[in-house]
Amino acid sequence: MWRYRYIEGIGNNVEIEFVDRTLTGEYRMTMDPSEKNALAHVPTTAGRPKTLPGSKSFFDRQREFADLQKAPAIKFKDLEAAVNSTLRYNTLPMSARADYIRITDATVLSNITLQFDRKDLQFQRKDTISTATVNIYARITSLSRRVVNVFEDV
Repeated sequence: MWRYRYIEGIGNNVEIEFVDRTLTGEYRMTMDPSEKNALAHVPTTAGRPKTLPGSKSFFDRQREFADLQKAPAIKFKDLEAAVNSTLRYNTLPMSARADYIRITDATVLSNITLQFDRKDLQFQRKDTISTATVNIYARITSLSRRVVNVFEDV
């Protein structure tokens, strides 16, 4: 349990719980009671969580948890335009498809397929075989524009 007196955009007296579910030393922020030690739970009455005097309500903690995961506010609006600019040259037309497989409640495995038309590729003939090569650089981002993965492939 980490306690912060103040976090900008979140508020005062912020408590963040981290759990090492896999016992590997990799702690993750959580609010899921099933991930925490059963002895650490506060008993409930009539289906509602008990709140101790001076403690935050369940809904306040949920809002705080969501706020902790959102992207920080952009301080330098003039630089945001430069970062979001896209330069393109020799653009190769393609079709893209993304398929998703749910692994856990918080994890998704995605398969990305790119398809190119033969007429758009430049083939080189070597002996009796014609081949075309496409170099791919990809940056995968979340909805909050946080970079999740970057890869290159030929």
